[in-house]
Amino acid sequence: MRHYAGAVGPDLHSRQTINNTALLRAYTMSICEQAGISSGGTCSITTTADWKNFVDMGLYDIDQRCDTFLDSLYYKDKSNDSILAQISDTGAFTSAVLTATRSSSIAMDIVAAAFDLTEHTFRNTNRTLLEALDPTTVKSLVFRRQQEIKREIYRTTISNKPQALHALRTYLRVCMPFTIEMEANAVLITAQRTDTNGDSPITFSDQRFNTIPNSKGPVDNGPETAPGGIVYIKGGQTDQENKIPLVLGKKIQSMLCLSITDGDFSPDPVRVRMKEFEDGLYYTNSLKAPLANSKIEDREIIEYKRAVDKLGACGGSKHLTAFEAGFFVSPNALSSIGKPLACILSKSEVPEVKGKLSAADQAALKIDRFSASYRTAISLAGQHFKLSTDGKLTPDLLRQIETTVCLP
Repeated sequence: MRHYAGAVGPDLHSRQTINNTALLRAYTMSICEQAGISSGGTCSITTTADWKNFVDMGLYDIDQRCDTFLDSLYYKDKSNDSILAQISDTGAFTSAVLTATRSSSIAMDIVAAAFDLTEHTFRNTNRTLLEALDPTTVKSLVFRRQQEIKREIYRTTISNKPQALHALRTYLRVCMPFTIEMEANAVLITAQRTDTNGDSPITFSDQRFNTIPNSKGPVDNGPETAPGGIVYIKGGQTDQENKIPLVLGKKIQSMLCLSITDGDFSPDPVRVRMKEFEDGLYYTNSLKAPLANSKIEDREIIEYKRAVDKLGACGGSKHLTAFEAGFFVSPNALSSIGKPLACILSKSEVPEVKGKLSAADQAALKIDRFSASYRTAISLAGQHFKLSTDGKLTPDLLRQIETTVCLP
């Protein structure tokens, strides 16, 4: 039994082969008809010029489908906030109705939990890299790769069906979701290493079938230095850290609110900030909380890069400490404190806090996106609980927010 549906498997023939052949024949005929090179219900291709027309029509067909997909991503992204706002407003309205009708507290808690589950479900199903990227960025990336693949195809003389279909499949692959995510991740990593876009793993010039010349000769181990002259950070304590490019290392230090960003990770202050970052990163995840330390291990580098991309340098409009950076970049972290903050501050009787959180700020706290309203709420919460937080989110303040029972 295969573990993955559609996996290749050891058998060369399967029932899918017959179905796929029929679908391929129908698709080929459709392209021929669109290109005007069919006759009597069959493709009439006899010259390389015919094959060029076939490929041109295929590329146009793929462009149409790709544009439709990219447009759907754009409009889906634009509707996310309104959908979340509608879920929140519906939940608030339902709660008000239950209160007015003097429903039991158990019924109110069940309804509140149902709407929270709905909101979290919506957020959790929109957590892929493809949906996290700005749609215009995705379009720019896809269009650039399409032009590059087209240039490769047009430099090749196509003279048979396998070549033509290989060209179209390569071009189609550029617009597939997993490929876009792979391309985006490759661009981000390469840009952080060398400030260039780098090469894509998707290419039409496929050399997989070439044999190795002089297979009996010595094996060339390649250059001993990193390709592209990449310089790495100093003071790495793990294998993962030793692979961090200097360009990215400096950005990580800047994100961690360090005054010195020279790419040297050996000083104690760097390690202290890394521990604070991971404390914030794993704060809402009890299973991973014990993993928080002062080292970058295994796949943790992904979280550091995500914080660099999402938050940027410390002291801007988002985070003020390494702990905040880790917490803000953690999935669902903001949504876990937004509503409790709004409830606590709206009912606060502390003179310095009472009435200071506006209705607009309360509404903004319902959205899982950091804004000035969150900074205002964090500062007011510190005053409400009489903590010396200097307007920053701290573990002590988070514990106070979590343990305070506040009913809407």
